[in-house]
Amino acid sequence: MAVFLGNLRYVAWTALYFLIRHEIESRGTELRLVRAEAASREAELLQLRAQMNPHFLFNALSNIVGQAERDPAAVIETTHAVSDYLRYSLQHSRHHAPLGAEIDAMRNYLQVESTMHGPNRVLWQIEATEEALQAVAPTALVQPLIENAIKYGIRTSPVPLQLKVSATVRDGRLRIVVENTGKWIERAPGEEPRDSTGIGLANLRRRLELLYD
Repeated sequence: MAVFLGNLRYVAWTALYFLIRHEIESRGTELRLVRAEAASREAELLQLRAQMNPHFLFNALSNIVGQAERDPAAVIETTHAVSDYLRYSLQHSRHHAPLGAEIDAMRNYLQVESTMHGPNRVLWQIEATEEALQAVAPTALVQPLIENAIKYGIRTSPVPLQLKVSATVRDGRLRIVVENTGKWIERAPGEEPRDSTGIGLANLRRRLELLYD
């Protein structure tokens, strides 16, 4: 009887050992899959962020070259604005930051954009409450909206194009509005957008999906 009980205990402990080991290995596999998915998302987010700055940089450098020919005195101011904007982009490589950091960078961005289109063709203003400036938000959230508002607004707006960015917090939610004096352009069903890659807003939507499911 004692031998039987001893063998029974041995079998029970062995079964418990393999059960615990299986559970540990299963959890380890699940953890590795979660980490792999997180790494994949992180890589995609960084790639999406990287797609944004080169387009702006190439245009800004072309504009500076043009200014050097027609308005050399403005080159210094524009170069400083580009430098400050790029510094923001490099320093805020993480995916969330206070909105105020991007708003400050957008002032430089808008300064450069307005010089690209010529004197008094683009007028802009930014209104943001202190609570909104302190709110933590996805980085590079406002820039693609402003870029689209200028790119398409300048085609349909009376001169000058007027652009307004406002940010408030209502009922605990951050609300950002980018508006312009242009008109909405309707496309026929199936019509491809002219001279548009669609990257800006698609990029923003995808980043928000990755950050917030």
